[in-house]
Amino acid sequence: MGSGRISHLDVLAAARAAGVALEVHRIAGPSETSELAAATLGCRVEQIVKSILFISSDGPALVLQSGPRRTDQKLLATILGASRSSVRLATPDETLSISGAPIGHVPPAGHPAPVKTLIDESCFVHAAVYFAAAESGVLLGSSPDDLLKFTRTTRAALSK
Repeated sequence: MGSGRISHLDVLAAARAAGVALEVHRIAGPSETSELAAATLGCRVEQIVKSILFISSDGPALVLQSGPRRTDQKLLATILGASRSSVRLATPDETLSISGAPIGHVPPAGHPAPVKTLIDESCFVHAAVYFAAAESGVLLGSSPDDLLKFTRTTRAALSK
């Protein structure tokens, strides 16, 4: 599906193309989970937006949601118009192939090919949010509204 590995420069280019300037945070610590990213960046875990790739009968779907939240897969299936049994988490290989980044570093946009994306309401609680940049050592930041503009996506209530 995808055409290879992406870097934070690809994500920044996609944001510029959408008319959004992202903050670049170079970090020395780990950021593979929401908790690690928050601790390394020095923010609340609720400000970390995680990107979780699902596969359904309708194809791949990327869910963006606040760090401590969990996706309600039944709601996701309903929104996608797919059967609940067809919705599952993408494997590490599928995630890399589709998003161009490994699990723990999947950015919200800027993938090798367009991916259907939904952003959970939980991402709109704080004035600033932070998210993966396709590689370790870099996190990106923006306002929730700029994240919405950058991802060109739909807001939805997807969390448990």
